[in-house]
Amino acid sequence: MPLRCVSCGLCSCTFGAAPMPLNILPVNRVLAGGMPLGNIMDFAPLLNVMPFVTCKAPTHPLVILTGVAPCIPVTSPWIPTTPNVLVGIAPVLNMGDQTICCMWGGMISINMSGQFTVM
Repeated sequence: MPLRCVSCGLCSCTFGAAPMPLNILPVNRVLAGGMPLGNIMDFAPLLNVMPFVTCKAPTHPLVILTGVAPCIPVTSPWIPTTPNVLVGIAPVLNMGDQTICCMWGGMISINMSGQFTVM
């Protein structure tokens, strides 16, 4: 079973320059390791998913012109690996879950869960 993802877990994008922390708000009132536990609906750009510094997507117009562009993720709900375990009304967020940047096509995945005890 995968580790459950909490606030401060790290996620990265295939076209991003650096991993960034995931921000989970305590709206579901469920904790793991003393941190708010996430679900697949914690995907809001600039609230839950932070920019990955720069974007290198080959479809981005600025990347075509200059080779690099600022990253502003446009995400959809996370694809769950364990859809039968709920946090609030949605499946729990696990290390390894993924979503897609709907704007430029990058694959965003959770690389570190932020806690190492709850599976």
